[in-house]
Amino acid sequence: MRSAGRLLLDGVAVIASHPRSYDRGAQIEEPAHLERLVTEKREARQHRDTDRLTKTVPASPLLLTQAAERGGRLGALTRELLALWERYGADELQAAIEIALERGVPHPNAVRLALEQRREARQLPPPLAVPLSPAAQQRDVPVRPHGLDGYDQLVDGRDSSDVLQGEGGHDR
Repeated sequence: MRSAGRLLLDGVAVIASHPRSYDRGAQIEEPAHLERLVTEKREARQHRDTDRLTKTVPASPLLLTQAAERGGRLGALTRELLALWERYGADELQAAIEIALERGVPHPNAVRLALEQRREARQLPPPLAVPLSPAAQQRDVPVRPHGLDGYDQLVDGRDSSDVLQGEGGHDR
């Protein structure tokens, strides 16, 4: 059972409107809003994946840039690189991307080939992907350490007795 509708106003400007419903538990959705939400979520996921990759594998932005210049699909490339990251780890992926870039081939197949060649040269078995729950993935977030130079400024201008007094909490 619906009536004319509801308006959300900012002064005299209409911000949003939707049909009013007295049905219990009815969910009222505007198709245009849903489409925009789906698009925004898809784009946000793409950025989140790219950020995760670029924070842990420093050579990946250059590979992504070169691939984009050649018309590569960045979403698919990012997903493939993340799959390789999960199987081989960040250090191995970094080395393989560097090899692919040296060869002038910014493509996931070149990265995969370099990973396999490195693995075979060390006579290692193929890596197995270990599926992790979303909670476990959230805990494995890369953390960039910050410089400790700022702490040196705390000590500058003091003599050693000041430092010792501050550390022990009492006079010596």
